[in-house]
Amino acid sequence: MIHLALLLLLPARAQVWTADMEDDDGGMLRGGETLQWEWGTPVARPLACHGGLRCWGTVLGGFYLNDAEDWIQLPGVDLASIGRPVLSGWHWYDIESGDAGWVEVDRGFGWETQDPVYGYPSGEGYAGASDGWEPFWVDLEGVADASQVRFVFRSNPAVANAGWFIDDLEISHGDVIPPSVVATVCPEDTDDIEGPYIVEAIVTDDVGVDGAWILWTVNGGTVVTSAMSVQEGDLYSGPVAGQDPGSTVEVWVEASDGLNVIEARDQACAFRVRLPPPTGLTGPSERIWGLTAPLSWNPPESRHDVEGYRVYRDGVPIMDTVEPEADAPLETGVQGFTVTALYEVGEGDPSDPFEVLAAVPTLDALDPMAGFQGDLLRVRMEGRFLLLVQDEARVQLGDGVKIASVDVRDVDVAYLTVAILYDARPGPRDLQLETGGLTVRRSEAFEVLGGADRPRLLDVQPDDLQQGEGATLTIRASEPFESVPEVTIGDEVVVDAVERTDAGDLRVEVAVPFTAALGPHPVEVDDGTRILGGLDVTVAPRVSGVSEGCPGCGARPGRGSLLAALLALLAVWRRR
Repeated sequence: MIHLALLLLLPARAQVWTADMEDDDGGMLRGGETLQWEWGTPVARPLACHGGLRCWGTVLGGFYLNDAEDWIQLPGVDLASIGRPVLSGWHWYDIESGDAGWVEVDRGFGWETQDPVYGYPSGEGYAGASDGWEPFWVDLEGVADASQVRFVFRSNPAVANAGWFIDDLEISHGDVIPPSVVATVCPEDTDDIEGPYIVEAIVTDDVGVDGAWILWTVNGGTVVTSAMSVQEGDLYSGPVAGQDPGSTVEVWVEASDGLNVIEARDQACAFRVRLPPPTGLTGPSERIWGLTAPLSWNPPESRHDVEGYRVYRDGVPIMDTVEPEADAPLETGVQGFTVTALYEVGEGDPSDPFEVLAAVPTLDALDPMAGFQGDLLRVRMEGRFLLLVQDEARVQLGDGVKIASVDVRDVDVAYLTVAILYDARPGPRDLQLETGGLTVRRSEAFEVLGGADRPRLLDVQPDDLQQGEGATLTIRASEPFESVPEVTIGDEVVVDAVERTDAGDLRVEVAVPFTAALGPHPVEVDDGTRILGGLDVTVAPRVSGVSEGCPGCGARPGRGSLLAALLALLAVWRRR
């Protein structure tokens, strides 16, 4: 320990005089060329005094005056009987270069500059700017009376700043000055996880240092203390224990002279224990259309072995790889990628980010999203950035579901004709689309339902027609029709009009050309989503012979037959 014997001889703090400047000006005497020292409340900088509303300062309402020398002098206080008087207080200053403030004492030989304990911040005295309100101490040993102490401020003719302000003065004796901690030296960022990490600081005291300690936290956690030891002169050093990767260690120094303790939090510094990141992350420089982006990077340099890499997209991990490259999954828009190295001892820091602008083909929805076993459906498929091309897009919905056709309407919309087999497995189905050389998927995009509740056609009446005949058919389904659908009866029976009855059935006006093929013609009802079938209308040859009530008419056609034939021909012409 330094000067331990002297430490033991000095008493603890004993107050001789104090002035907090609140109720009065402390008995200070001002003088000088402009009398710019003022007592009261600052209205500019600083925003407040140290210990209350009032203090002494050079011009309370603004900048100090140029080209002047002014001072304030302590009141008379007998110091002759005090072994070692010390003046302490708080001050704030913002002083332009070339101007300065300092302390003077008169020990019987005229006014002389007195250095504060631990010195002035510049050769001129107090100049520049303080870090807020700061404490100061002045050794008054040999000064018989406090009136032999004054604060002097001198300014040149040039620029002026806020000035010098003083508050909460005190004269005490004994060991009243805490140690000083300056030039704390932190370890640099490191990938050493074993430690220890050595912290150094210059610790001094006007009497002697009793001890110094490192105080440190990891990632803002609990404060830990470890002792420092003297290395040479005023240089102290101490260890911080090894830490896990990703730890930020903040350290500062505490010192004691046996009576006073200083915790130099203003000297705090920090370092990181980290595993190095990969470097040179790069990828597509222009907008990309696709599902993945090719990324590559350089392996990090470290004392630890790298076992792989982890790719992040906008801060979220999306994949691991053992090689310094990856095809990273994309989202539409701008996204930022980073990469970390996976070491044997843990995960490293993220690389510098790399941004990718992407248009990702996406399947948004099918409409309808479900169908029954045995259904024949017309399904709308829609997405974004699909780049659909007719006859090139391929769609799959799994076993038992057949895509009969893909009708592309624009680059993002197509209509699918979907046939669900009677034995198709019920349940959700994934949709797979091949477009532009890419395979786009959407999970559980469609569901196959059991066929028991499938809507179906129940009956058509009449179900037989003759060549050359016009007729009105009634079609009934398991569920009433909500709107008027499209009806077809084979390729040759002409559907002239379709209307919906109040009961929800369909009334269909048809005409059968003389040339219509004989035999069954399938009935299909298309409501735009579902195509219902399963019924036939049979076309028979026109009957020649005697009409009822007209014996002898023979093969000559009746007027009704001729009219039906004409209607059929007219309907064929209309369809053309």
